[in-house]
Amino acid sequence: MTAAAASATVRRRVPVALPGLLGLAVLGTVLADTALPALLGALRRDPDGLRHGEVWRLVTPLLVQPGALAVVVAVFVLVALVSWPAERWFGSSRMAVLYLGGGIAAEIAGAWWDPHGAGVAAAGCGVLGGFAAWWLRMRRSGPVSAGGWVLVVAVFLLLAHNILGVALLTGGLLGAVVLRGVPATYRGQVRG
Repeated sequence: MTAAAASATVRRRVPVALPGLLGLAVLGTVLADTALPALLGALRRDPDGLRHGEVWRLVTPLLVQPGALAVVVAVFVLVALVSWPAERWFGSSRMAVLYLGGGIAAEIAGAWWDPHGAGVAAAGCGVLGGFAAWWLRMRRSGPVSAGGWVLVVAVFLLLAHNILGVALLTGGLLGAVVLRGVPATYRGQVRG
């Protein structure tokens, strides 16, 4: 596929996975902060729950973002800013694999490192890790440098037992596999 054909395909894609995934997280967050305060406890990571077979706790932390309002809004905006172009350039299913794969891997690590947390930042980091893998395939110095720095940050976070490092590295590994067929070119032709 030529770069012109790839950019024409990208321009026509309308993101559908991201609004669904973030919509569920926004709904869960609003409900946990207003009408159902016990929802956060039911959805967050809980090692006791995992020991008793509550395996859904490896996915449900991605459905709620705890914290102060400014932090919650910032996280949702940042996840949208990285996931929106990812879905447009890579497609809905590939973006969803990066989002869920990075998020779930981080939640698994979080069961040991940060047993009572939750949030969608890990899912966004999975998508960013996928971008890093894609950027590393480019032949231009800017994207290659950006991809390298994302992976360096991921290693430092991983060494600090921060689950976002797990999400970035998992997204990078998944990106190396699922983004193989996506041309590693960008000529600034994608328009929203």
